[in-house]
Amino acid sequence: PIQLKFRINGKSTDIETLSIPFQSQFQPAMARFAQKRNVTVAQCKFIFDGEDLRPMDTPEGLDLDGGEIVDVMMPTVGNKASDKASAKKSSGGGVVSRGDAASNGARSTTARAASSRAGASAPPAARAATNSAGASAPPAKISIKTNRNRNNNPRQKTWKLLDTDPLTKLQTDYIKLYKSKGCKKVRFYFANALVQDVAKTFRELGMGEGDMMYAMENGKPFTPV
Repeated sequence: PIQLKFRINGKSTDIETLSIPFQSQFQPAMARFAQKRNVTVAQCKFIFDGEDLRPMDTPEGLDLDGGEIVDVMMPTVGNKASDKASAKKSSGGGVVSRGDAASNGARSTTARAASSRAGASAPPAARAATNSAGASAPPAKISIKTNRNRNNNPRQKTWKLLDTDPLTKLQTDYIKLYKSKGCKKVRFYFANALVQDVAKTFRELGMGEGDMMYAMENGKPFTPV
């Protein structure tokens, strides 16, 4: 089992730690949490990596190590006015974080949708040319997903970055995160091609909000999708 921290309504002083078997679904843990808080599961909104956490998700499928923070939006008994204010303030902050740093990058679904770039359907090469032409534009926050070793998990790790960050930043953070799982080096593939120049920024590579790369560790071969 791994230990996960359930943070209530964004309050760092109100955290419930639960033990969850690595291959088990979250549903029993959600039920235990609700029972301990004297509420129903239906009254709780569990959020993982900026998205709703599903009862059938598992720690293994979400590639968790333990120690992550799950934000839970729920009513506080006897203080409905405070609940509404708290929910309003926390609407952009529901996220599972690998350490508290990730909580600063959480955004609401509406905000993420609004931040989607124009021309998302364009081919990467065309987007790269467009982004190169607009290189003087101010940095923009983006979410980039990585698929670890071409797994079939329903959700993939999401990274909060700036489009002016170089790929080397993600490379360093990726190895640091998965070092405990044996990752010593990683190569990234985007649009079925190896990204050769990791010094380039995501903007220069034609990458933006919601794009996904395949991360192949320790020399593992990549099969085009």
